[in-house]
Formats: sequence, C-alpha cells, structure tokens
Amino acid sequence: MEEGESFGFGFTPVAGAARCVGDTDSNPELHRQAEWRSHVEGCARRDQAALAALYDQSNQPVYSVKPVDRW
Repeated sequence: MEEGESFGFGFTPVAGAARCVGDTDSNPELHRQAEWRSHVEGCARRDQAALAALYDQSNQPVYSVKPVDRW
C-alpha cells in the first residue's frame, strides 16, 4: 500500500505517524497498542503473518462482545 492510499473505509496510513510514547516494557497497555499498531501496519503492507497475529490477539475480545437486543 502506497503512502496516502486509503483502505476504503476512511483510514489512510501516513508515513511517520505518531507512535505510542512511553516505556512499553513497563506498561502493558502501551505494549499492546504498539504491537497492534505494528500488526495493522503489516496488514497495510499485505503481510499475511501480521494479519494472522492481529486476528490471534483480537478475536477473543471481539467475539466476546454480546449483541444488544434492540427488538
């Protein structure tokens, strides 16, 4: 994916975009954010291993969300 090329849903990767600031070794939340950001950037480069890693780390929280009964 080229710089400035859109994914098609409003997100455009930008070279040199802001990164997590802080000590990711002592802050698990910052570490997770940095790791997921790296996976998303890998997905933008069509890296299948990055997509697999992102899925492995995100499927449990995503699929554990209960739908809201609106009817």
